[in-house]
Amino acid sequence: MSELGLLPNCFSYTTVIGGYCKMGEIKKALYFLGKMLKSGLKPSVATYTMLIDGYCKSDNMDMAEDLFQKMITEGLVPDVVAYNTLMNGYGKKGHLHKAFELLDMMRSANVSPDTVTYNTLIHSLVMRGFVNEAKDLLDELIRRGFSLDVATFTSIIGGFSKKGNFEEAFLVWFYMSEHHVKPDVV
Repeated sequence: MSELGLLPNCFSYTTVIGGYCKMGEIKKALYFLGKMLKSGLKPSVATYTMLIDGYCKSDNMDMAEDLFQKMITEGLVPDVVAYNTLMNGYGKKGHLHKAFELLDMMRSANVSPDTVTYNTLIHSLVMRGFVNEAKDLLDELIRRGFSLDVATFTSIIGGFSKKGNFEEAFLVWFYMSEHHVKPDVV
């Protein structure tokens, strides 16, 4: 690229870093982060989010959290995607208390949780066997008039079904249908 007189910018470095993170090549991603920093460019929230996701997927939650904190220390404001990425990592590891702490941090930082945020929390609860708690969260979201999608409902329906509680599963399905959320295959 530089042979052609083109210098990489933050976006191009972030794209390369994200590609390596998606492939599970965190060391190569860090190599390009180093090149980015040496060239005088600062990582963006998107750059950090890609690296956080890479660390979450490589089961290194300590580094993921360290990067999240470093982003804040450097004066960047994590967006909903950054929060959701770290939250998803915690949820998959079963660190539900950390996932819910992030929800509190989001609210304190005036970052509005979105459907992905709540789907992540609900799915994490269901995967750890806390289906009733996931349903309680769903009920709270419904009371608050939050926009929900099919993933919100199907996770809970699947959780109740796996526990043999088909009556609750049907009630959630019925509510979903009543609110014109089209079901998919559970």
